[in-house]
Amino acid sequence: MTENSLKNYIRCFNLNRWKHPASFFDLTPNVTVGKIFPDHFKGQIVERKTERYFFIKNNNQCVGIIFDMNTDLHWLILKKYRGQGYLYNALQNVIFPFLKSEDRILQRCTAATQEGREYLLKLGFEQQGNEYFLSLKKIKKFDSSQIKRNLLTHIQLEDIRSKLHRITNDLRIIGNQLECSHGKTYGLNNLAETTFNKALDIGLDCRNIE
Repeated sequence: MTENSLKNYIRCFNLNRWKHPASFFDLTPNVTVGKIFPDHFKGQIVERKTERYFFIKNNNQCVGIIFDMNTDLHWLILKKYRGQGYLYNALQNVIFPFLKSEDRILQRCTAATQEGREYLLKLGFEQQGNEYFLSLKKIKKFDSSQIKRNLLTHIQLEDIRSKLHRITNDLRIIGNQLECSHGKTYGLNNLAETTFNKALDIGLDCRNIE
């Protein structure tokens, strides 16, 4: 992830304009989690995975971003907001506790500059060769009551349910083709049944919010 890519995500967040699927929820008023499905491989048949970012805010404007790669954290604070504690406070008071709540017990980071290495030490990381590690065991507990989720509307839930029904039918059709050709469905019929049941669950949720 390049610096320009991170700056672009900050810009997209502040404008609320995304070219690819993005969903969000607030950990606190100043830190938002973003689940983004990138379009780097658009048109290619490759496995794509959701990427997770932490958006650091000041007065509802994003001033910094952290790309959570699990085995590393890549962050950027906009130049005019550096040196004001936004990154440090977000990491120490929100993000590290949140990662701990997800049962992450050790966070690894790397740094390409001397300034970056010194900052990791300031955060409490310990150097091991060219890598830095932070034990999250002693990090304070995250207060999950702070989380604010943006609930989907009835129409949005119905749209998701319809998509799942279409996926269910596609899985059954592909399963039939494979069974006739190879003598087995490769588990697609079971997957179709699971998908169908999830659609029913969402249907119940739709009725509950009416």
